[in-house]
Amino acid sequence: MRDEDYDKLAEEAGKFGLWIRGLLAVYNTYGWRRSEPLDDLRARQVDLVNQTIDLNPGATKNKDARVIKMTREVHAVISMRIEGKGPDDRVFTREDGKIIGDFRKTWYKICCNVGLGRMACRVCDLTVTADGRKCGSSDVHYVCLLIHDLRRTGCRNRNLRRLGVYEKTIMKIGGWKTRSVFDRYNIVDEKDLAEAAALLDQKAQQRELRHSSGKVSPKPRLSDEGRSVN
Repeated sequence: MRDEDYDKLAEEAGKFGLWIRGLLAVYNTYGWRRSEPLDDLRARQVDLVNQTIDLNPGATKNKDARVIKMTREVHAVISMRIEGKGPDDRVFTREDGKIIGDFRKTWYKICCNVGLGRMACRVCDLTVTADGRKCGSSDVHYVCLLIHDLRRTGCRNRNLRRLGVYEKTIMKIGGWKTRSVFDRYNIVDEKDLAEAAALLDQKAQQRELRHSSGKVSPKPRLSDEGRSVN
């Protein structure tokens, strides 16, 4: 996900409630599974002073404990979510304190409002508008960005892999226990390939510049017998 897309989602999510705004921040930052902040995280596991979240063993899918350092954004939203709550209360609840169940409809609305999702007809696949559908079908479904896609975003996050964080560390944060599972999410996109090519071009240009300036002399070319032929 591009930074500008996340910013649009964050702004729109804030209109629907701090609970969905906070979940968005956690999912996008760490690439956690849906249940980890939503069902398993309790207030006692949050240390606001040391800015850490302690995911207990047994509460995670791979049964490994993880201590995660909070970013400033995550610290801010979680601080507001646990205010006034007891140690065993869920960190993420709705504003009225009710448990968050299936929130896909809310997510669909947020994504559609910012152009990152659409409701489409299952028959003709045209985007559903107020004008209705030419095919006359009333069967619609959501298309595009899903909550689970944020797990892939966390894996490939610009704040992690693209800024040089070791993949082993990313795996620990997101709870990927095996390399094979991690690689399913760690898909190299066209932007990654373009950045890699640009870096190679830059390195080649720097090398050519050093040669042309005389700072580095090219290596002598050797004949088949090993004698210099320059």
